[in-house]
Amino acid sequence: MDRVTALSEIVRQKVSSYATEGYNMAGQHTRLYFVENPQDQVFAVLGPYDPADQKADLVMMARIVGEQVIIDFDKSSKPLVSALKRAGVADDQIVLAGQDE
Repeated sequence: MDRVTALSEIVRQKVSSYATEGYNMAGQHTRLYFVENPQDQVFAVLGPYDPADQKADLVMMARIVGEQVIIDFDKSSKPLVSALKRAGVADDQIVLAGQDE
């Protein structure tokens, strides 16, 4: 397995681990969903429509460009950047979009 394939598998596994069950703002049991576009190497977790918030929600989005993981959005309580680092992804391979390096 080459480095890019290995990186893709790590990101897929880590992002998908955030697709869990819980409760929405309305107090209803709900589930978060993992979605991916393998061709463009984009990985995300989505929340379905929440009547209390009156919208569906993006929880997390990350993508791979070259040998870097770009975290476009993460509103989880356990940051994806920490999970990636624990999985062995180097600091210089992780970019937090919208933040100065």
